[in-house]
Amino acid sequence: VKDVFLPWYNAYRFLVQNAKRLEVDGLPPFDPIDHVVVRRSSNVLDQWINSATESLVQFVREEMDGYRLYT
Repeated sequence: VKDVFLPWYNAYRFLVQNAKRLEVDGLPPFDPIDHVVVRRSSNVLDQWINSATESLVQFVREEMDGYRLYT
């Protein structure tokens, strides 16, 4: 279990620490759901990451609705 959750926890903690550091530096607060910034990006890699993330979220929601966690 720790082999699965510890890397996720460490990644989350890293994100939160850096988001707090940005706020201390006087920049606007971090908003992970700021779709305007993501959709405005003309970078192809940003668009691909956004598309892959949205596809993953949709898949997980469908599986959780059916409670089919076998894949």
